[in-house]
Amino acid sequence: MKILDFLHKIELLFVSRPTVGGLEISYNAIRYLLIRGSDTFLKVTVPLSPGIIENSRLANKELFISALKSLHAQITPLAKPLNVVVIIPSALVYTQSFSVPVVEKKQLEDTIDLNLQMLSPTRVEETYYDWQEIKENKGWHI
Repeated sequence: MKILDFLHKIELLFVSRPTVGGLEISYNAIRYLLIRGSDTFLKVTVPLSPGIIENSRLANKELFISALKSLHAQITPLAKPLNVVVIIPSALVYTQSFSVPVVEKKQLEDTIDLNLQMLSPTRVEETYYDWQEIKENKGWHI
């Protein structure tokens, strides 16, 4: 056995590698996909009844939670945590790039928050929002 193979087996004993699958939430279904290696995968779909998600909003929380529990039970026992990366349809996500005036770094976050409040199509208090800097224009200094 090569030393690298041996060290890899030792690493597997001490390093935690949680299983993480992809979870897609759409208007009509919740889908879970887990890929293990190059040839093993697990795919589970739970249909959502009409009216659970309406107009990009969760309309029936109890039925949605029931569907999530059903999906979870098909993958692993409910008592065991399930790690996922959640994907939601782009129709439910609002994105926009915008420019802000040149401000000091300590004022940048407040300036961005104000712009997000002004540009958001929904009330910011009812929304999850985040931002990232795309590009800094260094040629616009006054």
